[in-house]
Amino acid sequence: MARDESSHKMATTIGAASVLSPDMVHSISVRHPDLAAPTRGCEPYFLFQANAQLIARVGEERIARSLAVIAAATKWRPAFFGAGTARHHDRADLYDGITAILRAFAPTVRPMGITTRNPMSLASYIAGSQLWVGSSLHGRIIASSFALPRVSLENLKVASYAATWDPDFPVNVAFDRLAESVAEAVTAAGSANSADVSRHIASVADESTAALVRDFL
Repeated sequence: MARDESSHKMATTIGAASVLSPDMVHSISVRHPDLAAPTRGCEPYFLFQANAQLIARVGEERIARSLAVIAAATKWRPAFFGAGTARHHDRADLYDGITAILRAFAPTVRPMGITTRNPMSLASYIAGSQLWVGSSLHGRIIASSFALPRVSLENLKVASYAATWDPDFPVNVAFDRLAESVAEAVTAAGSANSADVSRHIASVADESTAALVRDFL
């Protein structure tokens, strides 16, 4: 099973049997719709996630200022999300640095950190958010499954997947275009057919995964 068009074409080129299907994680809204249940008393928030390499390249101050612009425009609280903590993935100490800078020059912005490593709890934070901004593929996939606005930072793997299954929302976004891309994503999510498209892809992923399980059991 190939999850994007480029992988499917490569498999075909080498003569490997391949079925093009969305990533199985895309079915999460079908299997766990309860994850999107609102949390009582929780302020609206948007999620920010970036791997350590990206943060080092862009710089903590530039990221902090971009997040402050988004928070001011949307009135949503920024929440720092750790998609993975293996080497070269996300680092909480870098999020701490961005938070300190934010508090110094934008004291009215109250960022929060998400510390849980429970996979379903992490998914629930995405499902309950107003917006996903990040470099993680599966973060975007979960946001897409729940029909949320989503913006992907620079990541070729994410761009390849989105080109196949999620082309209407920004990908490979540089920080000088982040605020503009957030506005585009919010507008796209509010379009008449956006939620229907998300539900359809989630359903296709669920059916494909179920068929794969049946084939191997």
